Amino acid sequence: MTNKEVAQKIVDRIVDMIDKNGALPWVKPWNRKPTTITIKDGVKTVTVYPGAWNRQGVPYKGANTYLPEGEYITFTQCKAEGGSVKKGAHGFPVIYWNFYKKEETDPDTGEKKETEIPLLKYYTVFRVDDCEGIEQKHHPEPQTITVQTIREIPVEIDLNPAAEAIVADYASRAGGVFEIRRREISQRAFYSPSEDYVQVPARAQYDAEAEYYSTLFHELAHSTGHKSRLNRFSGSGAAAAFGSQEYSREELVAEITAAGILNALGMETDGSFRNSAAYVKSWVSHIKADPLMYVTAASRAQAAFDMITGAAEGAEEGGEEA
Repeated sequence: MTNKEVAQKIVDRIVDMIDKNGALPWVKPWNRKPTTITIKDGVKTVTVYPGAWNRQGVPYKGANTYLPEGEYITFTQCKAEGGSVKKGAHGFPVIYWNFYKKEETDPDTGEKKETEIPLLKYYTVFRVDDCEGIEQKHHPEPQTITVQTIREIPVEIDLNPAAEAIVADYASRAGGVFEIRRREISQRAFYSPSEDYVQVPARAQYDAEAEYYSTLFHELAHSTGHKSRLNRFSGSGAAAAFGSQEYSREELVAEITAAGILNALGMETDGSFRNSAAYVKSWVSHIKADPLMYVTAASRAQAAFDMITGAAEGAEEGGEEA
């Protein structure tokens, strides 16, 4: 199967969820408890609650976070353990990347070099609850990461202290000349990759707190793509052309990240959730045309979320294998 055909298996489920009820699986997947962030006395605590995990107890991430809560096992693993999948149970596709090295010869120089070829693969997993003759092996505990914030942040009366601590903490770790411009009245919200700064309209221009921080975190998510951070932008580092597939993918990354942070901070409202759902639904035609767009966007959004919130600080990396 091609990478696109494999990605289609995940996208079919995601698009169906969006078409039916506007659900955002990366924010409220099947009513599971989301990541939470609390700030108290200058200490930031990020608590990650396991949603779906494999037979080794490793949580699924990125595009695989759409899975209903619970432990998963492959048909072969279940059979090897003496169990069986219940009649009528539905499996779920789980995807992962394999990288193969290929030696190529430069036609101009004759120089040989190795390149990595990404191959998207998948396997089908079943919830352990939908199997007979086996029991769940793992009951993962929430992972809690506690770090002292860089400094106490003086917060204006109309700004949210917890959100501001996240913003300041990220800015302090961003390095270089990174800057956030948001004090002046403006009609534009954007990130400049070439000059490495974010600009958003002033807080007073927004009716609701959640709308303001949704915009701010959306642009901060773009800033994680800078070459000195997650390096998502190609060439000179300039943003992709409006309407292109790469532009669409990057917009998905930013909105998925922003929605996730608002949810983790407990700032999400019905209005902000609907806005995010509507925004993402506007890209459904692009997702259908290029299933890999969603797969890569979800993975990139996971990395952007971790970078902005500090959720990856001290965390162990886990694979996707079931």
